[in-house]
Amino acid sequence: MFSALIVKGSTKWWLVSAVLITVFLSMGKNFELFNRILFNYFPMFNKFRTPNSVLSITILFLPFLAAFGLKEIDEAGKEKTKYIKPLLISAGILGGFCLLMALIGTSLFSFSGNADANYQQIIDILEEQRRILFRNSSFRSFLFIALVAGILWFYLKSKLKKEYVFILLTVVVLADLFGVGKTYMPEAVFLNKSERMAFTKPRPVDEQILQDQSLGYRVYDGISDPFQSTTASYFHRSVGGYHAAKLQRYQDMIVNHLSKGNQKAFDMLNTKYFISMGPNEQPIVQVNPGALGTAWYVKSVKMVDTNNQEIDALNEINPANTAVVHKDFASLVSNALDTTMQGSVKMTAFSPNKIEYESTSDKDGMVVFSEIWYGPDKGWQAYIDGKAVPHFRANYILRAMNVPAGSHKIMFEFKPKAYFAGQNIALICSLLIILSFIGVIGKAKWDYFVKGKESLS
Repeated sequence: MFSALIVKGSTKWWLVSAVLITVFLSMGKNFELFNRILFNYFPMFNKFRTPNSVLSITILFLPFLAAFGLKEIDEAGKEKTKYIKPLLISAGILGGFCLLMALIGTSLFSFSGNADANYQQIIDILEEQRRILFRNSSFRSFLFIALVAGILWFYLKSKLKKEYVFILLTVVVLADLFGVGKTYMPEAVFLNKSERMAFTKPRPVDEQILQDQSLGYRVYDGISDPFQSTTASYFHRSVGGYHAAKLQRYQDMIVNHLSKGNQKAFDMLNTKYFISMGPNEQPIVQVNPGALGTAWYVKSVKMVDTNNQEIDALNEINPANTAVVHKDFASLVSNALDTTMQGSVKMTAFSPNKIEYESTSDKDGMVVFSEIWYGPDKGWQAYIDGKAVPHFRANYILRAMNVPAGSHKIMFEFKPKAYFAGQNIALICSLLIILSFIGVIGKAKWDYFVKGKESLS
């Protein structure tokens, strides 16, 4: 923030304002009036999962602000002493604030959180640890402010050469980054393969399920919270998912069907194995004979008008024979479903961005795939024998497609246009940065050799 005062009166105030705005945005409910206006009226702002996400923009702004400040000082030449007063003021304000927080800040805040009710047995320890972190962080900030201010002060007093200033500032910045990085990722989390395997040693029930080498089946682990725990997901395709943040439609399925034990919902998600506690208080595996597999042909379609009707219909239909489809996809549903049609579909390859199947049927039909619908136009494209074809949503969360009679190869591939466009833009920008860097080095060398020789002559 030294740069905020250093560039006063220059054209860089827009950058200072941007930094301050991002700080205000990150305050969330603590500055609700400002955030509420943006949430309701600013495009895309309500897509942030938390207001703190905007702090990622600050990471971009602050280095630019610091660079502009150093540039202003460097270009001042012999007049650089005029920045001594702004430096002392900004260092005094920020450093003094950090030191004050380190000394008395722990008595100004409660250090309690909204979720503390879940940790009543250790709440005193948690709050004390938060106080220690706050105090240490305040002292640490004061130290780095003092170091940077000292380096700049010696330079402004012409007691330190410019080259040494940049070397020292680089060392301070790296030390700061290294310290923060070690706070978030201490050495204890860097485990070798044997240590990781010891930490994630499979249970006997996991080893039993892993004997099944077939593709696409899912596992329901009822020992712990099946929709929050990541233990099962380390070894299996867990029906509970591997992350606490889930697609809204899948969360709806959890709330309305899976958490209520709707067996038909488990069947259509190809939940082949259930882990539960046995009579001897040891986990056991139960095989679900009703799991519908990775994909299957249906004989009929139930069209509905609303999303609520779509998810509620799963209490009524037999997903092995009937698919529920929203009216938005009515034009994509074949009107020629034949109840006498015979066919089968099996998964032949699976990866996070590509899934392949082989299908065989005596007549045209409609296939439901036990994979989560993510669309429309979010990046998943379906192909039959290499030709792009449309697919649509069925059973509220699954994918469906019309498949012609005969034997075919079906493939889903995730190729979002925005990702590849961003990748190309990033590549172009990286090349421009590299070329610019080469150009700067080349010009410096040219000036040194050519102009140096001219001055000697």
